[in-house]
Amino acid sequence: MKLQKIIAMSLTASLLAGMCCGCSKTAEPEAADSSVTVDEITVTMEDLTPNTIGTESENAYQVTLKNSTGQDIKAISVTDSESEESSGNLLEKGDLFLDGEERIFYYEPSSATEVTQENADEKMTYGGCDLNIILADKSKYTLHGFPFEELVELGVEGAIVVEEFEAEKISGTVAFLSYDNISMKDSEVAILETEEEERIAAEEEAKKKAEEEAAAKAAAAAAAQKKAASSSSSKKKKSSSQSSESCIGDAGLTY
Repeated sequence: MKLQKIIAMSLTASLLAGMCCGCSKTAEPEAADSSVTVDEITVTMEDLTPNTIGTESENAYQVTLKNSTGQDIKAISVTDSESEESSGNLLEKGDLFLDGEERIFYYEPSSATEVTQENADEKMTYGGCDLNIILADKSKYTLHGFPFEELVELGVEGAIVVEEFEAEKISGTVAFLSYDNISMKDSEVAILETEEEERIAAEEEAKKKAEEEAAAKAAAAAAAQKKAASSSSSKKKKSSSQSSESCIGDAGLTY
């Protein structure tokens, strides 16, 4: 009986030891699957490359522009001051230069001096350019004398900004370029003031010319009327004079 009890206790101890060993066994971690993607999105270097405006070429300016207008830009073009030709909208169809976005801007002026074998050492020279933009609300602005060369030489980013202004003869909103702690706002406002003065002067000149033409027409009409009245009066007098004349015959009758 005592022997049976000892055997039973030994079996119990063995079972308990086996259970403890099973519980203390640590599961090996699963190997990470490097092929797993999140929502099947693949990021490439092309996705990290900034969008561009215009076409890259050997003689094209390359500057970095930021849209800080507060709106998306839906059209952007350049007018060459020498040829007076416009580039047309440099954004692709359906493309928007988003507010806050930075882009690489390429532009090759049509008036660029070509570098050939004969003038290889000659520095490229360009005429002035104006940058034209149309915002999402269809408002239009021109940035005059866009400093492509200076932006390239300084290697800095230019930001297109739109702000309100109030001048002596005009107020409203103006677009300008800001770069390297330089703001072209004052120069743009000065251009708008000059344009407003020219517009007012042209209106006054047109009004004066219209008044002079109206006065000349009135004087001509009055002169024509006076001449017509004088001619009519002369005809009446002549007719009256002729009717008053009489011929007396031998019988003393007038006829």
